[in-house]
This record gives sequence, structure tokens and C-alpha cells, in this order.
Amino acid sequence: ATAWRWTSLRLFDDFWVTYVRFDARMSGLFLGGALGLWQPRVRGGAVLALAGMGGLLALATTQSLHSASALRGAMTAAEMASAALILGASSIQPLAWTPMVWIGRMSYGWYLWHLLIMRILRVVGMRTFWEQLLIGGGLSLLAAAVSYYTIERLFRVQRDKPRLNRHAEEPSSA
Repeated sequence: ATAWRWTSLRLFDDFWVTYVRFDARMSGLFLGGALGLWQPRVRGGAVLALAGMGGLLALATTQSLHSASALRGAMTAAEMASAALILGASSIQPLAWTPMVWIGRMSYGWYLWHLLIMRILRVVGMRTFWEQLLIGGGLSLLAAAVSYYTIERLFRVQRDKPRLNRHAEEPSSA
């Protein structure tokens, strides 16, 4: 999937066409999802998690997000730093705090909604980093929470309902 992102950037020769495509992000989505489901215990988890956080912070403060090089190198580095954070997260107590767990639950919806909301903000003229971060981030988190507690809730309720086992053995009459 990482190679596809690089290839897509070369084929379409357009940052935005590649940036907004979900298939250009599949390597990170698959990696994060697999690690989240697997939840392996690793030695030195706290060091790994702190290294992941440091890597993400370094990328966020040093990289231009709207460039081809960000899609090639920085996004791949962010996927690796995120993997390190996921692997070591259980070793860092503050990451288990209720607000952090809630943000984790909202994170995928937040990611999905931010694409649309940030685009709308750019169209209406909000171009500065801080406007987009504060207003766009806040509105995206609000949209994620609303969809989590309304739309997604319906699917979670359906998923958690007990199922009747039609093939269960009936009590035998002896």
C-alpha cells in the first residue's frame, strides 16, 4: 500500500488527488488496525511509545503537510511512529485515562470528517494553519462524536445483540 501511494503520486502527478484517496492510506490503516486487534505485549513498551510520540511530534513540527515529499517520506515515517506508539501504549498510564480513551474512540471518525471539514474551511477562506487546526479540528471532533453516538451506535447495538444459535442441540427427551 505504501508503494501504491508513491506510485499514485507519480501516476496522477497531483498532491491532492493522492492525499484524499483512502487507498493511498491503506498501509497505515491496515498496520494500525492489525496492531490494535493483536495488541502484542512488547519489552520496553514505554520507551517504544515515547519514541513514537516523539517521532510524531517531530514530523508535525518539521514537515510541510502539503507536498509530494510528505506523501512519500513523512507519511511513511508517521505510520511507523504510530505503530511504535500503538505497540507501547499499554505501558504508559496517561494513555489509559478516560479522556484519552475517548479521543481514541473518536479518532477514526475524526480522521474521516476532517477531510471534508478542512476542505470546506479552505473554500470559505480559512487558510492559516491555526484557523484550520483550531476551528477545523474542533468541528471535525464534534462531527465525529455526533456520528459515533448516533449512526455508529446503531451498528454497535446490532453487533452486540445476542444471536440465536439455530443449530444448538435441543434437549433430548429420554
